[in-house]
Amino acid sequence: MNQVDDESKVYDEPVASSAVRMTSGAQGLGDSLLRKASVAKDSVKTKLSDAGINPDEIVSSAKGRANQLASSAKDQANDLKSILINEIKARPVQSIIAAALTGLVIGVLTSR
Repeated sequence: MNQVDDESKVYDEPVASSAVRMTSGAQGLGDSLLRKASVAKDSVKTKLSDAGINPDEIVSSAKGRANQLASSAKDQANDLKSILINEIKARPVQSIIAAALTGLVIGVLTSR
């Protein structure tokens, strides 16, 4: 081996061992945090259960309500779309004038 290889070996070994120590330390910290989070989760579930509250039921209920709201919003948007299409077909000239005026107002407001 030449002198350059010997020097890089001298510097690489402490760097590598430091990296291994740091990695194992970080992994240990991560494992510790996961254990603490699991204990906290179990503690909260137990306390809620003791209070007569089922957390899974709460989540399920919230999901159901969110789905109902999303479905209702989608239905209302479709209804509005149908109303707008019918109004545009019934009054095409007024619709064009209203669209032009709306565009003009938005253009004036955004150009300032």
